[in-house]
Amino acid sequence: MEHRRKSMFFDLDGTLLGISRVLHPDTRLELMRAKERGDKIYLCSGRPPVYLQNDICREFPFDGMVACAGGVVYVGDEKIYENQIRPEVLEETCEALTACGATIQFDTAQGTYCSPKYMEDFGRILQDAGIMPTAMSKRMKLENERLERLGINKPMNRWHKGVPVQKIVFTAVDRTGLDHNINRFREHFAFNPFFQTSKGLSGELIPLDCTKEHGIRKVLEYTGASWEDTAGFGDSLNDLEMLKAVRIKVAAVYAPEEVRAVADYLFEDPDQGGLARVLKKIEEVR
Repeated sequence: MEHRRKSMFFDLDGTLLGISRVLHPDTRLELMRAKERGDKIYLCSGRPPVYLQNDICREFPFDGMVACAGGVVYVGDEKIYENQIRPEVLEETCEALTACGATIQFDTAQGTYCSPKYMEDFGRILQDAGIMPTAMSKRMKLENERLERLGINKPMNRWHKGVPVQKIVFTAVDRTGLDHNINRFREHFAFNPFFQTSKGLSGELIPLDCTKEHGIRKVLEYTGASWEDTAGFGDSLNDLEMLKAVRIKVAAVYAPEEVRAVADYLFEDPDQGGLARVLKKIEEVR
């Protein structure tokens, strides 16, 4: 049977990479085999493009990326699309978040802009959730320092209105105000929680008119590929619209229930070769 060339879209954190932050050798092998068959391999991440270009893109020759959860799209080295949150919506939302005691991060094509104490508050929530032991805390600190040296993570006072914002990330160590106001954001945004505790909340606000599904649509329109030949891989709520849209739907076993519910296949820990095994299985049954 002739192989139908697929366009395959991969989330990064929790999908291609596990806690180790290293692409598993078996996953790399299966991705290379897919490229040799003529498949196109795209990143589909909430991360800004400049972060991806200085991270995973140095380890594997991707065919493009959907970055900022759909806000910026590349095919090869060419940027084919860039969305932005409308300035009035951005201002109104940030004022509301700040009034609720949240600290804010802007995700843009040029990198991230963090308000004071954002990283400190994010670390506190991870510690309260019991998922950041000392070793992970040190590693996160070193990674933040690396990103600051590269100019990818910047202080909020360096942001100006000439820099389009694709996504808002926030952290609140006291979630009381947010719990009473979160619905007011749903007019313009989808809310994807990162970490939650009884006290704190961290998550992202993604424009309703620009999700990962919209980003994939831009890729397909540009390349002339068909939805019939697409596959998507993810592990969180910001992958849900992507997985609903693609033909082959693959989710992590630890993804939220509504994400697992739409999946054709489930993969286990990518650090243990779980994604590689599913990639091999998909090719065997096609």
